[in-house]
Amino acid sequence: TTAEGALGVTGATTLSSTLDVAGDTSVTTFDSSGATKLATGGGSTTVGGTLGVAGDTTVTSGTASTSSTTGALVVTGGVGVSDDIYIGDDLTVTDDVTISGATTVGETLTVTGATTLSDLEVTGTTTFSGSTSIVGDFDINNKFTVASSSGNTTVGGTLGVTGITTLTGALDA
Repeated sequence: TTAEGALGVTGATTLSSTLDVAGDTSVTTFDSSGATKLATGGGSTTVGGTLGVAGDTTVTSGTASTSSTTGALVVTGGVGVSDDIYIGDDLTVTDDVTISGATTVGETLTVTGATTLSDLEVTGTTTFSGSTSIVGDFDINNKFTVASSSGNTTVGGTLGVTGITTLTGALDA
């Protein structure tokens, strides 16, 4: 049956086969108890309002992301995640990063540019390459201390010197 013009239906309607709609379609309330596919002819599907998804959701597009406006899933606003998140490849952040809580880095952490650490605890062997600047006193277990204001150095133990040594000024015993 083909209906020409507007078709008005009041009350519940059951379709026992496929419903094909040509042209733009607006649906006020859509309930589906089975698998539902929304397909467009190359355009996009727009949901006005909040989209609530009760089950798992998979985005199957393989579009790579090269910026915050590209990729298989692009979110214009913020993203809140209440549980774990796993990233299978690179993570690029183009603005500030704030991490609270314990953080484990399983590979090499490379930092370029100025970095501020308010508390740094390092266990195991640590190697610093290049110049290291320390603002404030430098202290190793209260055994070797350099005062930042004066440069005075205190050694709490024996100072062993190998090689040529030059001392300038008075040497107090």
